[in-house]
Amino acid sequence: MANNNDLFSIATGYFGSAYLDATSGDEGVKNLSASGDVPHHVVAITMLSECTFTKLQAYVETSKFSAYITTEGTPAFSSAIANTDTFATGVTIYGRWDDVELNSGKCIAYVAPTSGAHPGLNTASS
Repeated sequence: MANNNDLFSIATGYFGSAYLDATSGDEGVKNLSASGDVPHHVVAITMLSECTFTKLQAYVETSKFSAYITTEGTPAFSSAIANTDTFATGVTIYGRWDDVELNSGKCIAYVAPTSGAHPGLNTASS
């Protein structure tokens, strides 16, 4: 089981963040799980202004049953997000995304390593 302080640190930028501003076109954080020695995911997104997304590609672990917010396919417990669905200023969504592409608005995307890449995490707790 992960330490609660570790989980809070992950969701609040302990491993880094990206500022996305789609004022002049789509901006994104892409191919995180395929790049570098330690794969990463976006684990939280905080809206600094009203936002819509072109892409929210959820990391789907096929060995586990998961619910997720995505623009790709049909999630287990809900409908996929459309690029017209708006997230209000101040809202934070949590999940695990490989690719995040902002269509409009401004947000901060918080990044964390995948399972087992941090001493406080293991496959069972992430």
